Amino acid sequence: MLSEAREVLTGPGGYEEVLRRLAQLAVPALGDLCLVDVKEDNGRLRKVAAAYYGSAPRALKDELAVHFAPNEGSTHPASRAVATGTPSWGEINLREIAPDERYLAILMALGVRNHLTVPITAGGEVLGALTLLSSGRRYDEVDVALPQAMADQAGLALRWALAQDREHQLARALQARILQRRLPTVEGISAAARYVAGAGGEVGGDFYDMGVLPSGRIGFMVGDVMGHDAAAAVLMGQIRAAARALAGQVHEPTTLVEALQWSWPYLGFDRIATAVFCRIDVTSRVLSVASAGHVPPLLCDGSGARFLPVPPGPPLGVPGVAANPYETILQPDSLLVLYTDGLVESRAVPVEKGMVRLADAVGKMGPDDPEIICDLLIEALQSEGPLEDDVAVLALRLD
Repeated sequence: MLSEAREVLTGPGGYEEVLRRLAQLAVPALGDLCLVDVKEDNGRLRKVAAAYYGSAPRALKDELAVHFAPNEGSTHPASRAVATGTPSWGEINLREIAPDERYLAILMALGVRNHLTVPITAGGEVLGALTLLSSGRRYDEVDVALPQAMADQAGLALRWALAQDREHQLARALQARILQRRLPTVEGISAAARYVAGAGGEVGGDFYDMGVLPSGRIGFMVGDVMGHDAAAAVLMGQIRAAARALAGQVHEPTTLVEALQWSWPYLGFDRIATAVFCRIDVTSRVLSVASAGHVPPLLCDGSGARFLPVPPGPPLGVPGVAANPYETILQPDSLLVLYTDGLVESRAVPVEKGMVRLADAVGKMGPDDPEIICDLLIEALQSEGPLEDDVAVLALRLD
């Protein structure tokens, strides 16, 4: 059973799903009912798993699995286990552990009478409790060893998962703080941007930016830092800030790419990134583009939708030849879409096929409102299932 528990705890899925599988493993071998409660940051316990073996109506089991976490500081065995870090066992007084009459009625309908509760710990910290309840079996100290060993394994898995969750929360907060909530208002241009985290809420280094340069031209960029963690989000913010600072000092996107490449070791950046940098003169409608290993921008105008033939240089952080410049004159009512590879690539869809699909979708939409374009692209992508990668999209329309 310990071997099976180890496989369950190291299997796929979030920690709540893993703990639910662990509870299912415990019944009926160790009891009729297995409950797993996890301590949250505020100190309260939250029920994350409940498995029952018996003939009680499924509705009762489902309700028990979702509701009725132990009250903080109560006499519930799980609360005591978390408070003291020690196991307990014996006959249980259902009225003492039931937070209300509904919970009491469910426990009475399930017929449980005896309990064995062990703390879930890791690194000296109590993270929760695992409780076994039985209708006929009487637990004693001999029965503690196996559930406690399972709980210890669960503690290691839970500590790692909680650390990952906290890192994701930090990364999301960084991402939200760094990315522009509102793009600047520029006469003659309509623009919109979206960022969507990948499956599981994983946040990476995808970014976008847009601003008015000292020359009066409009600068905008989209990029992708390698990785899906807080470090990627931090580096994304540093790159974006460095690009902003340099953009006011150089005249062309290619020079900006070169300046970032020269600065990479000095800035201490330890990951690579891809990015596409653009500048547009609203009056002359001249667009200048440079790519550091990034997927090409998509242009939609009266001639249809097509990818700009921007010659890509090496990614940022990778030595190589300088990025080649690309320049074109846009027609009035042109729509330009910059994006990261999460929009066009997945394990099932190669990037080339995804780009064809993107061009076809935008071509059917036409050079519409950028807000609508962004929403429709993200909606279409999410309708295909959970996102495997985070996605940044920036759409700009020359009015």
